[in-house]
Amino acid sequence: MKYIILACIPILLAGCDLEVYRYPCQDPTNWDSAQCQKPQCEVSRTCPEHIFKDKEILKTIATTTGTMKGGCK
Repeated sequence: MKYIILACIPILLAGCDLEVYRYPCQDPTNWDSAQCQKPQCEVSRTCPEHIFKDKEILKTIATTTGTMKGGCK
């Protein structure tokens, strides 16, 4: 019985996505898309600067991923 359970764990984990974002603009790869640019994201308040309240986090993510070429102010 124990071996059956151990054999099932990789099958169950195969469907897991480790990077799941609640909002599309939380994903740094979407920051350059139209839905994450003003004025479109202003309406729903889902712009990266709205989601990430701490500006230092935004700057760190932007510099490590190379996104938000306009910078985050």
